[in-house]
Amino acid sequence: FRLGVNVSEGKAGCFNCGWTSRTGTVEKILKELGIEYVERLNAVRKKVVKKKKPKIQLPEDFQLIRTSGKRSHWHEMAYQYLKKRGLTDEQITEHKIGFSMLGMFRYRVVIPVFYKGKLRGLVGRTFVKDLEPPYLNSIGEKVLYRAGGTGTGDKAILVEGVFDGLAIADATK
Repeated sequence: FRLGVNVSEGKAGCFNCGWTSRTGTVEKILKELGIEYVERLNAVRKKVVKKKKPKIQLPEDFQLIRTSGKRSHWHEMAYQYLKKRGLTDEQITEHKIGFSMLGMFRYRVVIPVFYKGKLRGLVGRTFVKDLEPPYLNSIGEKVLYRAGGTGTGDKAILVEGVFDGLAIADATK
């Protein structure tokens, strides 16, 4: 017999016939074999530490992009990049779009992704030539960026990029 048992998840599988366990089956099997196995299983389960989700936060040097007034050289480059991509001043302000010059998101416009008012992710897009990769996403859970609408309708338009989503949101106002 070749039975594999994952005691931390309570799952099992037979390498000969392809059988896989259902919830609770492994514990029943282990009880048949002897109580000490169940005690071991529970001890291992307690030791399993869930990975902490990385805390998502804006880059330390994050600056909101101003749509009026005087801007520094890099600030102006980030603003002009967004305008070239078709964003309106209203979108830049409403979606709290900014830029970073240091760290992981250096030389990138940074689009915060909020869900229920909480920052859940970041999307970065370089605004200078020859910086790879051109797109960067924050580490951690992946969330969809909703650029417009109330989320209560019966139809949705799903696109791959943030800028595509913002363009559609602007066109469907």
